Amino acid sequence: MPLWEFQTGAGMHATPSVFEYRGKPYVVAFSAGNTLTGTAHGDSVWLFGVQGTLQETTPGDTVRPAAASASTTAVTQADVRRGAEIYLQTCVACHGDDGAGGHGGPSLNRVSDVAVAVRTITEGRREMPPFKLSLTRQQILDVGSYVVQTLDR
Repeated sequence: MPLWEFQTGAGMHATPSVFEYRGKPYVVAFSAGNTLTGTAHGDSVWLFGVQGTLQETTPGDTVRPAAASASTTAVTQADVRRGAEIYLQTCVACHGDDGAGGHGGPSLNRVSDVAVAVRTITEGRREMPPFKLSLTRQQILDVGSYVVQTLDR
């Protein structure tokens, strides 16, 4: 698997590090990032041995949550495209690419109410942590709208 797949793959929330030990190259990557801190799922560290040499890569685009508090951000109309980007960066580790679950989180395919989605994303539910301090109100609305409009089947 090429190194770039680790940088953009589902569930990898940190840029992998490449190092050499006793003349052999290795790749180490962190999965889940801070998303699951404090839950039963926790974070994962992946270590891969690589035969041969690694080619130089360029960092991929990363969606980073804004530092602003969710309570101080003005909310405008939902941006479903932006919600999809945030979903792929933040939610896919548990809920999967298609929202069907199977990665520790429940299926989102029957979520049909944006207000319920927004409340769940903001406050958390069961093992899902709250995102009110890591995503702005606008980002939460964008993700909730994406889930309802795209994943609701």
